[in-house]
Amino acid sequence: MSNHEESLVTQYVHKIQALAVRAEAGDDVQAAVEAVVTEAVGHFRIIKTSDPQANLSAFQGRLKIAAEIASSSQPALKRTLQYAAKFCSSLTL
Repeated sequence: MSNHEESLVTQYVHKIQALAVRAEAGDDVQAAVEAVVTEAVGHFRIIKTSDPQANLSAFQGRLKIAAEIASSSQPALKRTLQYAAKFCSSLTL
């Protein structure tokens, strides 16, 4: 069993990044972010080829990194990525 599924984690990071771009355009994406994170955690639970906690940790870590490197000229994008990373902590595997 591998530690985490990089392509699966990347898939969900990209979904959150797309929502963050919509937030930067003025859309309210909080419910959509929560839905994507919830979907990701559910998917991580059922994957048998990797550790669910490792997948969640990698997902949350990638979101935090993306938020850290987001430009200060894109505050909504940064906030959305930070919110998604924080919301991960509220869900259990």
